[in-house]
Amino acid sequence: MSVNKPLQLGLCCLNTILRAQKPPVFASRKMIIRTVEEQGIGALQEKILQNLRDVLTMMDWNEENGIKVFRLSSELFPHKSNPKVDDYTFEFAKDLLQQIGVKSRKYNQRLTFHPGQYNVVGTPNQASFNQTIADLQYHAEVLDLIDAGENSVMVVHGGGVYGDKEATIERWCKQYMLLPDNVRNRLVLENCEKCFSIEDCLRVSETVNIPVVFDTHHYTCYCKLHPDEKFLPASEYIPRILESWKRRGIKPKFHVSEQGSGRVGHHSDYIEEIPIYLREIPVKYGVEIDIMIEAKMKEQSIFKLYEKYPEMNCRKNMCLPIHVAPGMGWVKKHCVACECCEPITKLKKLKIVEKLK
Repeated sequence: MSVNKPLQLGLCCLNTILRAQKPPVFASRKMIIRTVEEQGIGALQEKILQNLRDVLTMMDWNEENGIKVFRLSSELFPHKSNPKVDDYTFEFAKDLLQQIGVKSRKYNQRLTFHPGQYNVVGTPNQASFNQTIADLQYHAEVLDLIDAGENSVMVVHGGGVYGDKEATIERWCKQYMLLPDNVRNRLVLENCEKCFSIEDCLRVSETVNIPVVFDTHHYTCYCKLHPDEKFLPASEYIPRILESWKRRGIKPKFHVSEQGSGRVGHHSDYIEEIPIYLREIPVKYGVEIDIMIEAKMKEQSIFKLYEKYPEMNCRKNMCLPIHVAPGMGWVKKHCVACECCEPITKLKKLKIVEKLK
């Protein structure tokens, strides 16, 4: 069993231990469009039902192993917002969605989404904006159907700046107000490594009243990629970030990742350290927070952090679980990183999706 703590670490989408089981447990089964056309929507719905059943299994595992925050995969319902596939309702999945909601409340387990970076609120392309609305509505409706509280947020990035950041920020704020109420009620904005700095996000936040998710690694990357721009130390942004959540009455959420091999922005396998300016928030500001751990080794990275910071371990008996975990080679071969955890490097999903500029 688990207990809630003032500072909790969150798992992103996939569990390497459960994924390695036979049969595997994971919640991102997909189906290519041609197969949907050949086998029918019923075959796709069977994959979706298995995704949802596995979410329940993963939530049980989280509760047993001291994980109180869980990011759901955006692939729970493949092609739900894809205009190339006939739309389908959630009716066939309502029972399982309700079970997920009941379990979330029973365990006091926070469920969130991080819709893909092809969702661009500030796009100048009307077709792309319409598709963004459709995809965000899908995510919001899932959270509504599980009767999730206000802490079940959907994280998005600012998107591209299209050669004119000032005009893009103004357009972002204007188009944000055009989003459906159930989307705006859950949407939160994260700083990125290329386009939207933490100061840009705070400016948007203070204009349209949207909470800001601070990503520690994106902050570092942005500073490196934009040496001509001047920024405060990360710790000095914390009061404004916390205020953005307080205004909306939502529990603050942060992202922690570290540089891996490859280009700037790639995630490491493990997290070596939680920054002190985050660890001190519950005492210094009297605010409880959640931190999503964006590392390729997923729950194994969280366990390593529990060893370093036992006060964050939500297991009731404070003992680390003993598991036969898959090695790094297996994980890299079989556990493809989530889109929400890795930057998009090329056009994907739909033709109207825009590459970040």
